[in-house]
Amino acid sequence: MAEMMTTDVRAIMDRSPFDVAAVADLRELLNRDPSRYRTLRESVQNIKEREKKEKEGKPETHLRLGVGEVLLGRYQSGLEHLKKAGELGMACYFRGIAQENQQQYEPAAASFASAAKHGYDPRNSELHRAGALRRAGNDDEARQILAGLAKQSEGSAEYHFQQGCLISASGEMIEAAAEFEKTLQLDKDHNGALFELAYINDLYGNDELALEYYRRCTDRPPVPLAAWVNLGILYEDDMRFREAEQCYRHVLAHEPNHPRARLFVK
Repeated sequence: MAEMMTTDVRAIMDRSPFDVAAVADLRELLNRDPSRYRTLRESVQNIKEREKKEKEGKPETHLRLGVGEVLLGRYQSGLEHLKKAGELGMACYFRGIAQENQQQYEPAAASFASAAKHGYDPRNSELHRAGALRRAGNDDEARQILAGLAKQSEGSAEYHFQQGCLISASGEMIEAAAEFEKTLQLDKDHNGALFELAYINDLYGNDELALEYYRRCTDRPPVPLAAWVNLGILYEDDMRFREAEQCYRHVLAHEPNHPRARLFVK
């Protein structure tokens, strides 16, 4: 059975065409069993080895590598490949995911707009654009996008997540938590909602619930670096220093100069 799982991930990464359906299948497999991220890492490395033998990297090869790297949380490498993949909807969308995780919110919003324009899951791309605009400080524009998508998005996990974030930004944490819980009812592995619920419970002193949500959040890359930092702090408070150190080292593996992680490791 384990061998079948491994073959599935590699087969999807090599599927032609590498399109919306391929990525949807890949994400479903990864969500079902996080251990398959190891196979994804191996598959990405295999594609890189094949790329070295090519005289000139093909755009489709860069698309596969870019998507794989972003799903693994390796955003800078992902961006470099996605820029070489051309103005495809999927390349724009995953470029936006990488930029948002690097706190490049306005470029991320532009990338999501391009993804929608090129037909890559237009509703979801617009919802992500709303999130990037909100994080860039453009709450009013984000609110307008969500209002325009309300009727067609009631059953969308991403819609409830973005609504929750807007409510949270206004300080209404209990109401925001209700939206994040709706998100998880529709998508139990939504990392953004898991992180926000962990943060809210952390804020209210519900350490056990916060730990549970942070752990679930860190089970499935790409993981927000803040989740590792906050989980490490909770472990420290509980005198679980070895586990805390592992959390901070996860942060430093992605961002070697992260000031808080470097300080906490010391």
